Amino acid sequence: MAELPDLPQNWTDGASAAYLLLGLAIIDGVLHDEETDRVYERLSQHVGGDDATLRSSVEMSWGHLQAVFQSGGMDGYLDSLQAHCVALRSTYPKATVRALVDDLVNIAQADGEVASAEIAYIAAVTEHLGVELLQPGT
Repeated sequence: MAELPDLPQNWTDGASAAYLLLGLAIIDGVLHDEETDRVYERLSQHVGGDDATLRSSVEMSWGHLQAVFQSGGMDGYLDSLQAHCVALRSTYPKATVRALVDDLVNIAQADGEVASAEIAYIAAVTEHLGVELLQPGT
């Protein structure tokens, strides 16, 4: 396995949340505008501060995500997810962690088509976060 880049010094829990959401948006190989809009919309509910804080979290996450992909590819990115999920699980209340899973589902549906890669990603993140993926109607 390739050595992955270290997190930037000013990394935050909001950046980890953005990392998960952006990862889903790009997992099918195409970053749709609708997905990006939903990332910002959903993340704004979890990241404290103003719009500049939100944008900083997303930009930092996007830069790190690209660096991870360049050094380790998709496998490197998927390997990196667990550490972010553990950090989020230990920082955020269970209700917020649950909401992040709901956000992933919402972002996957943003472009009108949920790809199999998105379903697998949501399942992996859900497991790492330690929450159950609710089935429709439950």
